[in-house]
Amino acid sequence: MNYVGEMMLYASFGVLCQRTEVWFIYAYVWGLIFSLRMMVKEYSLSKKVEWPAYKAKTWLLLPKLYGSAALSFFVYTIAFLMFYHTYTHGGIEATVKSLIK
Repeated sequence: MNYVGEMMLYASFGVLCQRTEVWFIYAYVWGLIFSLRMMVKEYSLSKKVEWPAYKAKTWLLLPKLYGSAALSFFVYTIAFLMFYHTYTHGGIEATVKSLIK
């Protein structure tokens, strides 16, 4: 979960920056560096006794909500689409104004 927190922190800086180039840099760092470190961490955790219980409750980055993969996927997809729509339409205030019209 620590990686998700870091990604959210840097994503907030990217939102404030309002530049497309920043997201390409983030995609490189998250896709290459973070993913490699997460794989190494998953491998080291897989040697622990509690690994099957942990793996049943989590994915690589996000936890499974109520232990259900389908529910988690649905909720995370809706949340991503809402955040993406808000970001691409000028923020929260502009999104609310467009929904009221």
